[in-house]
Amino acid sequence: MGSVTDERKALTSLEHCRPERTGRTAEILIEAMLQKLGARMQRQFPLCHSIYGTVLKVDFLIENAVAFPDGLVIESKWQQTSGTADEKFPYLVLNIRERFPCPAIIVTGGGQTRPDDDGGARPGAYAWLRKHVGGNLINVLTVEQLMGWMARQTFDPNGVRRQVMRPDWRGLDGDR
Repeated sequence: MGSVTDERKALTSLEHCRPERTGRTAEILIEAMLQKLGARMQRQFPLCHSIYGTVLKVDFLIENAVAFPDGLVIESKWQQTSGTADEKFPYLVLNIRERFPCPAIIVTGGGQTRPDDDGGARPGAYAWLRKHVGGNLINVLTVEQLMGWMARQTFDPNGVRRQVMRPDWRGLDGDR
């Protein structure tokens, strides 16, 4: 696994990437950090039906965090330049609150110089997300904040999450 210096280089390099590559780079950085900490995870996991009735896949489902026996979802939302990513925030929050069977953290970033900066998102977008923390949405963090938060978590190498999928998820749209 990469060193802290490699992780800092990856984070710094995010400033110079195109938006779609930048979001993927952020996910790679998050995945590397989780692996280094001993988190067992699944990527693009079909967690539940969305509010629209379609299968909803999440960026990361952590299966062995001791404090979250039902699993913990991490969703990465990166917006370095103006675009439409922040327009999807209400959809994400509503799904987390109404459909997710386990807690979730949204990781934000992209052009932010401090946690209260909206970077490439519309003014107030990240503040709106933070205002909606509650229920299954347990936190909204930057990548840097996530690193500190996750470092304080305990991961059981033999731990297995309880069943977190809703019983009605199979068979929708031919997905698993």
